[in-house]
Amino acid sequence: MMEITVKNNNKELKYSLEIFPPKTVKEVDSLIKKLKSMNSQPEFISVTYGAGGSTQNATLDLVTCLHKETNIDVAAHLTCVNSSIDDVIGLVELYGKVGIKKIVALRGDPPEGLGVPYRPYKSGFKNTADLVRNIKKVNDFDIYVAGYPEMHPESLDKKRDLDTLESKVKAGAHSIITQFFFDNELYYDYIKTLKKRNITIPIIPGIIPIINFNQIKKFSDKCGASIPKDISYDFLNSSGADISDYNLCKKIIIKQITDLINNGVKNFHLYSLNRIQLMGNIWDDVLNQNL
Repeated sequence: MMEITVKNNNKELKYSLEIFPPKTVKEVDSLIKKLKSMNSQPEFISVTYGAGGSTQNATLDLVTCLHKETNIDVAAHLTCVNSSIDDVIGLVELYGKVGIKKIVALRGDPPEGLGVPYRPYKSGFKNTADLVRNIKKVNDFDIYVAGYPEMHPESLDKKRDLDTLESKVKAGAHSIITQFFFDNELYYDYIKTLKKRNITIPIIPGIIPIINFNQIKKFSDKCGASIPKDISYDFLNSSGADISDYNLCKKIIIKQITDLINNGVKNFHLYSLNRIQLMGNIWDDVLNQNL
């Protein structure tokens, strides 16, 4: 285990997991079993909504299943893409009826993917702030919105990026979950910037494991998240065993989380890539350091 001292009491630390809907019933059953077997269960699980709403039914089914089969709170992702206002509100009402209390409200990526200009659906919500505002009219959900320490790739400049975030907060957002980042200084600077804007709701850092470096590099390039040179160097010069056994992945993410903890962060959102056991092991290692 890494010789790193964590200053916070581990009882104060919280984390949430983001997962995506598996393709088969067997995979869903396996996912639920893994979640139930975790030593430290997440505060909540968020279930993603595919590009263009492509997994809407799967998301609804999985959110409902997790709510019934586990004791973990579930947050449903909702987007503005390819859905009418009536359809989205109908889904929000349905989530409220089954007992869901958390929603992750996002604009969503164009069906064609990142890089294609976003166009609001003709009978849908224009933007995330509009979505948040109308969700709050249905029920008093805890609404999570996205924040970008390195700026959204489609933003023209940082001011307009922050203006967009501020509009979501004013519309009624409960917390901000950041895009993943690898350099913690970006997060610390982001916190300072948002404080100057009087944005005081929780800003939860989004953390992703580098399971496959080449895939993460491609994804990072698309969404505007930079990878520090030392991390790239570590992967280029690591042994095959360290990569296949996720030793390097765990080393990097535990180091990042530990630094955030030592700088006062107590709540984390982990983009699990559906590697539940790996994320559980990582969180256990974080908690079991020299506390």
